[in-house]
Amino acid sequence: MPASTQTPPAADGAQLYAQLRAASGGIKRFHALRAALDAGLFEHLEHPRDADALAGQLGLDPGLTRALCALLGEMDLLRREPRGWRRTELAAAFLDPRSSLYQGEVLRCMEEGFDLWRRLPELLRQGPVDMAREQVFKGNFIDALGREGLLREIRACARAVAAAPGFAQARLALDLGGGHGLHAWSLCELNPGLRAVVLDTPGTQPVFEAFAREFGYQRMEFRPGHLVRDDWGGGYDLIFFSYSPWGKQRGILERIHQALAPGGLFVTKHAYYNTGEGSKSPLVDLDWLLTRFPGIDKGPNVYRFAGDMAREEFLAFFLERYELLAQLEARQFASPDLDKFGDRLDSQLLIGRKR
Repeated sequence: MPASTQTPPAADGAQLYAQLRAASGGIKRFHALRAALDAGLFEHLEHPRDADALAGQLGLDPGLTRALCALLGEMDLLRREPRGWRRTELAAAFLDPRSSLYQGEVLRCMEEGFDLWRRLPELLRQGPVDMAREQVFKGNFIDALGREGLLREIRACARAVAAAPGFAQARLALDLGGGHGLHAWSLCELNPGLRAVVLDTPGTQPVFEAFAREFGYQRMEFRPGHLVRDDWGGGYDLIFFSYSPWGKQRGILERIHQALAPGGLFVTKHAYYNTGEGSKSPLVDLDWLLTRFPGIDKGPNVYRFAGDMAREEFLAFFLERYELLAQLEARQFASPDLDKFGDRLDSQLLIGRKR
């Protein structure tokens, strides 16, 4: 092949290399953190310890352990003291498996997502992965979303709902598609007279039960069922509906209105698109489109589904049926985004009282 006669670009490649460096450093730091979690470094560094002694206790290579500790120190997860390395408050709160805010499952879910991205050349030719057939996320996805929510979102949403008129008098709540049950648990914590039903697919029940053991759920029950096909019951004083594929579908929203008792509270938390609005994040759109859900038609952008109402249509529908009590933007309740499917982006939390 003859040599190209194309004139080289005037730029020296610095802009490209800046992106490559960020990608290279990011993935290496991620794997360093995952390795530290797998090795148990953070629970063993509650008190200062020499890296060689730590390596001997955990059966690790001393040289690599010294280098790993130095990198984690640069990441503000360890700090060097006269007697050795010690974990920081940040690591103690979020990277010790004994902490209620432990984020290890979030990292594991992210790593499984990276495995899909490694298959992108194949998926570009063959199409998205069928989540049911290939068991993408291996049941970890709901668990990880719950752990992310514990950073801020679970309690922030519950406080907003608890401030609504009528919440203190509510006695029966339904969390539709509530999976891990943390939203219902947080609401029950703020209202000692409240009982809650969490309705979700049977596959999420083990996640619910694991969180129930960890957090001591009280006055809560898990009801296995399909949100579209099954009966939910009725007479609910509060219905909570969060990040569901059917969250902007008129038929489900009509059923919610019917299932609420007069004056009942409807709490909905979703990402909405205005008519004609395009992508919220091209990166997350691509992440979203790597998989397909059985029986659910995804749209071209993250959290878009066939049959969704646009933001304006949804709000008009909502205001016809509910008195709007509160409307919160994502910055007021959401946990930080991670550039992946599961990010809150510009979601809104709406609280309404049935007219």
